[in-house]
Amino acid sequence: MIHRILVPLDGSTRAEAVLPHVVAIATVFRSRVDLLHVLPGTAVGDRYRPSDPMSCRLARANRSRYLAGRARIMAGEGLDVHSRTLEGGPAEVIVDLASGNDYDLVALTPHGTGQSRHLAMGCTATGVVLNARCSTLLAMGSKPGPDDAEVPPVMYRKILSPVDCSPRSDWCLKVASDLARGSGARLQAVHVLDPPQLVSRMPLDEATRALVDGVVRANRAEATQYLDSIVRRLGGDGATMESRVLPGSAGGVAQVVCRRVASEGIDLVVLSAHGRGQSSGGRIGGTAMELLLGVHRPVLILQDPAAGSSHNSPRNMR
Repeated sequence: MIHRILVPLDGSTRAEAVLPHVVAIATVFRSRVDLLHVLPGTAVGDRYRPSDPMSCRLARANRSRYLAGRARIMAGEGLDVHSRTLEGGPAEVIVDLASGNDYDLVALTPHGTGQSRHLAMGCTATGVVLNARCSTLLAMGSKPGPDDAEVPPVMYRKILSPVDCSPRSDWCLKVASDLARGSGARLQAVHVLDPPQLVSRMPLDEATRALVDGVVRANRAEATQYLDSIVRRLGGDGATMESRVLPGSAGGVAQVVCRRVASEGIDLVVLSAHGRGQSSGGRIGGTAMELLLGVHRPVLILQDPAAGSSHNSPRNMR
């Protein structure tokens, strides 16, 4: 499932807010965790401004010492934790490292050092979410304590997973149910009935309205049957689950899910990066991006399992 996690840290308490979530996820999946600090061009110099070798060595030594300290504390939670310091543009380095080293997840916060909270995401988080080939966790939360403080796992009580009843939903719900079972959380699987879109400049006649109502009823029945079967199967594995079919709205699927998250006090949202029929050529679909920007909760966005990884194939989750 999630075997290797890459965690970029810039030394700020904002960035460290992701660590309790990393501990929680890595504990469930027994993942290896790699902490990363990227020394930007202002610290190491670039083609236009040669760096001072002494300043560069001091910066690298300070950041390496910082990461080693955080790794040592997280290892106290029983995790396999490593650290490294690289140089370059933060987003570019993170994406290249994640893509070339078989990472399953990049975990980070929306903002880091000096980035305005008036923006939904800072430039580094945006670059990673839009370009990383692996899954991403975007988490915000309470700030960790001092450098020598423990980093206990966050306690998930309620996890929500919006699904469209596709094979990608099977994969998403398997990951979400493992997280729920491992953390003692309750998992809600929800499907939003998006009403059919008709091209009509005139009010619908009775026959057309009956056709639309029939499609909605058929979709509701199919979604209910799918969710019931998922709850029986995954609930039998020890996960505490419930399912809901929610009516759609003019604001779209993301708006309905955001309202559900807020009203239910959800701690974590787990969803697929793409829905039924969406191409996986783009790193993230429209609904996933809307949720990421509007839900104001930690969001785990799952990319399709790597081709050739049969034990993680969505077909094997049925």
